[in-house]
Amino acid sequence: MSRGQRGRWRWSNVPVPESHVAGLLVGTVVHVLKPLRLLGNQRLARSAGWGLTGIGLLIIGWAVRTVGGSELGGERPAVLVTTGPYAFSRNPMYVGWTALYLGIALLLNTAWLLVVLPVVLSTVHLVVRREERSLEREFEDAYRAYRRDVRRYL
Repeated sequence: MSRGQRGRWRWSNVPVPESHVAGLLVGTVVHVLKPLRLLGNQRLARSAGWGLTGIGLLIIGWAVRTVGGSELGGERPAVLVTTGPYAFSRNPMYVGWTALYLGIALLLNTAWLLVVLPVVLSTVHLVVRREERSLEREFEDAYRAYRRDVRRYL
């Protein structure tokens, strides 16, 4: 596989959590219709927003780079990834997406995205639980040991 092919393959495996995208869309539309500022200080909101956005993108990128060399296969991964950010969180991509979501909320300076966030996170948690059951079936004791040693999120 050439370097370019590996890069395309790697980025095609970035999961875009639909619940995060839906929350961003709903919260932004509601904000346009009825603005509700998160912070009075726009400069502070933007500074914090860029910081969280950057952190989220770094975490997502690190996770993608870590799984890029593995044999991940959609619904049935061939290997259990436990290195890189996966040594600290079993779900670093979701953690990264949540940091990105919070960063966008601050950049837009809208409280509506925070109002929607519990629904987003509840939906993500349901997906994570389903993925965990699948990983336990696939990797059995290895996954149970990993789950015991590494937190689900942070």
